[in-house]
Amino acid sequence: MANSFIMQKNYCETPMSKERSPQTADKYILRFPDGMRDLIAQKAKENGRSMNAEIIARLYESLSAPPRLTEEMDEEMGRIRFILDAFKATSKDFDKELSERIQEYVASAVTHLIDGKADVERLKQHLVENPPRWLSK
Repeated sequence: MANSFIMQKNYCETPMSKERSPQTADKYILRFPDGMRDLIAQKAKENGRSMNAEIIARLYESLSAPPRLTEEMDEEMGRIRFILDAFKATSKDFDKELSERIQEYVASAVTHLIDGKADVERLKQHLVENPPRWLSK
């Protein structure tokens, strides 16, 4: 039953179906740190929801949000920014050079895709003209 949960924006505002009543819903006992229950109750009141609906809404929000940068990812982004800043300092036309290199890379990638597509077409034609023995059985 736990796998049947489908995230939807208004999950906490949707009444339970007849098959899924509070008595038959999945349950999980949760122990709050000191003061958290009161904080949740306060936020639920501010948002006009029950504590359960507030918790579900906040869980949904955190589970559907884009992933946050980890400390390691943030450090790596800092190194990348440092390298880019160093390149910018050594080149008067860094943005232009970067743009040109990106264009060259994209053009090369597209060329490889086109060549790959031509290779696939040649292979398909070869297989049509020379079907493998196992295929003709």
